[in-house]
Amino acid sequence: MKTLFVLCIVTVSAFLPVSLLHAQTGTDYGTSTFTVNGALSGSFQGTADFVAAENFGVNTFEISMNDRSPQTFSLQIMRQSSEPAEVPVAGAYTIGMNDGTGSAFTAIFVDTSEGFAHAAEYTTLFDDATGELVIELSENGRLSGFFRFTATNLETGDRIEVSEGSFSAVERRY
Repeated sequence: MKTLFVLCIVTVSAFLPVSLLHAQTGTDYGTSTFTVNGALSGSFQGTADFVAAENFGVNTFEISMNDRSPQTFSLQIMRQSSEPAEVPVAGAYTIGMNDGTGSAFTAIFVDTSEGFAHAAEYTTLFDDATGELVIELSENGRLSGFFRFTATNLETGDRIEVSEGSFSAVERRY
């Protein structure tokens, strides 16, 4: 029985991707900082990573930011398209309502400071949402830059302004 148990562990370990093992033990999680004002106010800092992926025919590029232990926020800046997802080059990009052309980024900020059951979500999925993402560096599995945007809570109509945002993101490893 011991032989079978050890064989199962070795077999499962052999199929784990090396990058997943690195992600679990690595120390570079990227960084992010930004300020929120409006219906919610505060300064936030945490990790930052990015990924370009295809899921069920939807191609998504996403920069993801959050804090840990406990998690009090999550922020995603993403672009979805029917075209292959690629890491964007350095430049300035619009954050606002995704018009379906794949050119605009959308942002979703989730405040989880009161727990996930009481999370408040703010999004740029409104016509009057405006913002900008500036990517200064895009190379060798690193992405860095600045961002700002306004967002609305779809349930309450409350608005926030995210400003002074900066990130230095690492490519997500599975």
